[in-house]
Amino acid sequence: MRCLCLILMLLVSLNNQAQTTTIPDASFEQALLNLQIDSDGQLNGQVLTADINTITVLEIGNRGIQDLTGIEDFTALEVLNCADNNLTFLDVSANLQLKELYAGNPGELPENSFSSIDLNSNNLLEVLWLKNIPELENIYLKNSNNAILTDVNITCSIEGAACNTAICIEVDNVQAANNSQAPYASWAFDTGANFSENCNLQTLKKVKESIKFFPNPTSGEVFIANQHQEMQSLQVFDIAGKLVQEISTKNISAFSMRKYPAGLYFLKYRLGNNFGVQKIIKR
Repeated sequence: MRCLCLILMLLVSLNNQAQTTTIPDASFEQALLNLQIDSDGQLNGQVLTADINTITVLEIGNRGIQDLTGIEDFTALEVLNCADNNLTFLDVSANLQLKELYAGNPGELPENSFSSIDLNSNNLLEVLWLKNIPELENIYLKNSNNAILTDVNITCSIEGAACNTAICIEVDNVQAANNSQAPYASWAFDTGANFSENCNLQTLKKVKESIKFFPNPTSGEVFIANQHQEMQSLQVFDIAGKLVQEISTKNISAFSMRKYPAGLYFLKYRLGNNFGVQKIIKR
């Protein structure tokens, strides 16, 4: 029995030692190899988890990285510099020890280009630099510990690039943020930024305000005034919830309801990752 137990313990130990983390981005793995973190010395799409789960500081800025999948297993990570890469998405929600995050574009070119980042789980965060990300729309920072987050830079000023200055920042205390009280008084952000308790609602409101269907009521043609990004889908439902028509949105500026029976209809549309619904009456 003792022999069997020793064998089982050995197998468990070997399994733990051999556990790997997938690193699909070759540039990310090459950066780990250059830093002598990836001990197998091969560019093979994986790294031993034991090589990375004790790393506390990771400097991988300006490496051409497009995908940071695998960062979730850097469970001891306290400082991450992934600035000036080519990231369109960044998820550090599993990096609960994170204290400093540098993920903007301090150089002249806007390279990292994600539109939102969720930091609600990162309640040890003290430093956040998201400078010069023109596409940035939402920052989720309601982590119940904004008091220690005193070094923040989310400004944007890049020659030749149109920055979105109307960023929604979800925080612990909206009133304190709006009144420039601590810790928000030390934060650097553009004048168009607004603080909210729920940026999802703010985004949906902006989407609804940016698109108009008119005239309403209509006897035929419905015109679309869209100040937002390209519309991905447009559907018409009747009052019973039945899909009446799926409308092609390629280069759309109007569509016809002339053949519809008179009554109340609902237009369901998608802009980016947001959906909206608007009532419309056909005479």
